[in-house]
Amino acid sequence: MEFAQLIQNSRNLMNKFEYDEYAASFPQFEEQCRSLFDRLDLELPDQASREKAAARMVLELERSWKELPRKDRKKASFQDKQILALYFSPAAHRYGDPALAFAEEVRQNWNETFPRNTYLAGTYDAILKGFESSLLRLRLRKSKNNRKPRS
Repeated sequence: MEFAQLIQNSRNLMNKFEYDEYAASFPQFEEQCRSLFDRLDLELPDQASREKAAARMVLELERSWKELPRKDRKKASFQDKQILALYFSPAAHRYGDPALAFAEEVRQNWNETFPRNTYLAGTYDAILKGFESSLLRLRLRKSKNNRKPRS
């Protein structure tokens, strides 16, 4: 399963998390997930296999932090959690089952393994909406240089 490697390779996405960057980078991440999601029915045909694969993925991520210098471990674990919450889960949600079921197994395993560092799954649209703020019930989008954000 290459999902752990995809998460590790995507850590740089969290260096600058703003509306424009997220809107531009999400489709690329989603495309990378698609080929992996397409194989899930064959590789993880049942609940038990999804549970084992999710546990293995979380363990692989944890092992990767331990290979880093001590000063970088906490940052890497935080970035991985953010990638799972803001990219992986929303991509799975847009794909549907079996990706959504697998992403939920990953989230549950993560939250059980790291109970002080849990995350919730959201959708791409809900995350984009989170970049909005309101003033007197008027929706304002946060975008760099006050440009109209991309849709």
